[in-house]
Amino acid sequence: MNIILLINKLSRWTTLKGLNRNLMILAILILQMGVFILVYSTGGIKYSYSHMMYLVIILSSFFFGPVGGSLFAITGGFILGPYMPLNTATMEMQLPYNYIYRMFFFIGVGFLSGFITHYLINLLKKIEKDSFYSQITGLPNRKYFENIELGENLKSHLILIDLKNFYKAAEDLGYSFFTEMINAFHRSFKQRIKNLDSMELFHFETSTFAVLLHEKDPKNSIDLFLKFLENPLKIREIDFYPSASIGVSTYKGGNSRFIREAQIAKELASRNLKHYLIFTPEMAKESYANFNLINEIPRALRKNEFFLCYQPKINLKTGEIKNTEALIRWNHPKHGLVPPNDFIEYIETTTFIDDITCWVIRTSLDTIALMEKIDIQMNIAVNVPLKLLEHEKFLHFLFDLKSAGKPVDKIQFEIIERDLIKDFAAAATLILKYKEFGIRFALDDFGTGYSTLSYIQQLPLDKIKLDRIFIKSLKNNKKDIDIVKSSIDIAHILNLEVVAEGVEDKESLDILKEMGCDYAQGYYFTKPVVYEEFIVWYKSYISNL
Repeated sequence: MNIILLINKLSRWTTLKGLNRNLMILAILILQMGVFILVYSTGGIKYSYSHMMYLVIILSSFFFGPVGGSLFAITGGFILGPYMPLNTATMEMQLPYNYIYRMFFFIGVGFLSGFITHYLINLLKKIEKDSFYSQITGLPNRKYFENIELGENLKSHLILIDLKNFYKAAEDLGYSFFTEMINAFHRSFKQRIKNLDSMELFHFETSTFAVLLHEKDPKNSIDLFLKFLENPLKIREIDFYPSASIGVSTYKGGNSRFIREAQIAKELASRNLKHYLIFTPEMAKESYANFNLINEIPRALRKNEFFLCYQPKINLKTGEIKNTEALIRWNHPKHGLVPPNDFIEYIETTTFIDDITCWVIRTSLDTIALMEKIDIQMNIAVNVPLKLLEHEKFLHFLFDLKSAGKPVDKIQFEIIERDLIKDFAAAATLILKYKEFGIRFALDDFGTGYSTLSYIQQLPLDKIKLDRIFIKSLKNNKKDIDIVKSSIDIAHILNLEVVAEGVEDKESLDILKEMGCDYAQGYYFTKPVVYEEFIVWYKSYISNL
């Protein structure tokens, strides 16, 4: 029996009403008469069987509380009082003080047991409310859902609705506004589904709601939710449009599994920019594989399973190569070469990114030293999450490298535009602190993230990298030509150099040259290669200049 079911049963038992209450009163009176018969038939009150009345009194106090327990204690006292002999063989009766004294004991036991029992039950109810219900909406939460019993043959679906833009509004407008948003969504959503008996609403986490759907096909209900999300919530005279990712799972046994599969579908829907996804077994394999890979990162670092590949950036005015980008790769002992997309984006969401980034920088500095020994002067760019720059430990790491004589000034940091910046002044100060080491900064994936112009206008950057999505169709798409040309012109106005990544053909390269782009990087020149192959390619390229 789960705890919710137990508490609900206890609550029902202690709040009996109508016929059930009358039947319980009758049952307790019958039990008291049963004790009377037992005591009388076994010789009278002088024997210990009279203590059986305590059990009946305690039972009555459980169902009817301290007052009910006291009243049944009085009836029990009378039943075992003036009408019960001390000894049935001699029919010697009790003196009044004997049964009155016993009755007071009965009343004390009835009152105290009723008080303690109901205090504990009310405490359990409070614990249940605090533990199994949302403190914001009052709806049953995830713990409640995990403890409910679903019929094995019930065709049910769980729909998780994750409100993605609520936290951003909370950061901008405060927590009180956030709770108003959650409650506004709850009220509107509950109003929408109130006449649908096939749905039960839960509030799993702060911005995650769940719907238990008792229907064979969930698609009609999902369409209903999507239409609901198209309408704004009115909060403090503000029209707020909720944005959500939805994951759906089908019940196959086990509430935790039910939730986990819906979460996997929801996360994949968010990652793939889908409105919703319905869980399939293949999703679990992908999620499990990614989870295993993330857990293997510490071992991979110890065992030197990571390695770097290098892809050059060609100066489009001179043809020279003074810059290259270091790209991490993983040679897994079981899975072989793991594609970057299978682990890099997951690493960025964990603290492992700190260790990985430091390893990339150290390895890149070692590569620079090796190149200098063969008279190749090269700057190496590495991807660095903006949030890592805030860590004092990372600043000390670079200071120690510089103190050890490492050419830190030949490292370039490429920050990713999807790293959301809340305070540009603070971010600019942070970047300037690192530029004291001689490190130059580039904005990676330009044009695909948040506030593009704000980034290049307010941050002390040196370069921007045009995302490959604009370069790959450059020769066929006039819109992309206009976007790239405008980006190059704006960057040059702000004294920024421009790198075009993803250049794969000569026609695109010629267009970029005509536009005045400063650097190009891509498979047209070479794919990312390991150090030894890069040196061979570099020497061949230089000899043909």
